[in-house]
Amino acid sequence: MALAAKKRSKNYYASKNASALSKFYFHYTYKHFAEYKVLYMPKKIMKIFKPNSSPFPWIRAIKSK
Repeated sequence: MALAAKKRSKNYYASKNASALSKFYFHYTYKHFAEYKVLYMPKKIMKIFKPNSSPFPWIRAIKSK
């Protein structure tokens, strides 16, 4: 999935004549956030019952001291 997203981003930047910018955009996967607390993880079934619910997870990242 991350590879497909990366390809879409590369195509997007190319369509805007800004291909060089695609190397600065990084696609995170859930494994990158393993150490953080997940406050909300959307479920596909919620799309049926609550179509306006957020499709994005809520992740709390706390700056270490």
